[in-house]
Amino acid sequence: MHRSAVALGATCAQLATHTMERARNVVRRYMWHLSEESGNIGWGIPEAFAETLAASELLSAEFGRILVTYIIDLGREDNYCDNALLRRSCYWACGRFAAASPLQTRMWDKWLALGLRDTDVICRGMAAWALSFYPFNPAWRQDLEPLCTRTEECLLFDGDHVYTRSVGELAADLLASWDRMWVIPRYRKKLQINWYFCDRKRV
Repeated sequence: MHRSAVALGATCAQLATHTMERARNVVRRYMWHLSEESGNIGWGIPEAFAETLAASELLSAEFGRILVTYIIDLGREDNYCDNALLRRSCYWACGRFAAASPLQTRMWDKWLALGLRDTDVICRGMAAWALSFYPFNPAWRQDLEPLCTRTEECLLFDGDHVYTRSVGELAADLLASWDRMWVIPRYRKKLQINWYFCDRKRV
């Protein structure tokens, strides 16, 4: 599914350079599949949405701010993804786009940090993974420490392989980044993954 999302994102990025309206319609289709009107049948859509935004500066300029709304619960009519299984992918998608476009997503960490208190434990782990692309905030520690003993597995993608890490491992990784921050202010921890996230050419 992740590789298909990468391919779809690259295709949409190329489409945007030639026929922007058609590319917009693809992204609008993503949004519809993630809406309540579709019945939340958006399996694989957050990944495709993120890969499309990461691959296309044109599309991310128009639709980038929408992606994070799927993890924001305002307690009223909003885009929040109520399905916990699907919401896990939404956290991954936010992290994926944050790695590709740190400037555009620089304010998302406050919403991702709320994910450390998500009702779904795996969502908390995915939020911790996404936060690893941001400078560590000491306020996160109180939510991360209780997660370090959790053994639930999170499904991740590094650009080449789909792999799993436990919620506890992801929380511990993020806490470990704090130990380096006092040496280099606003240190951005690099995960031990394939940096296709940041190195892929955007169009």
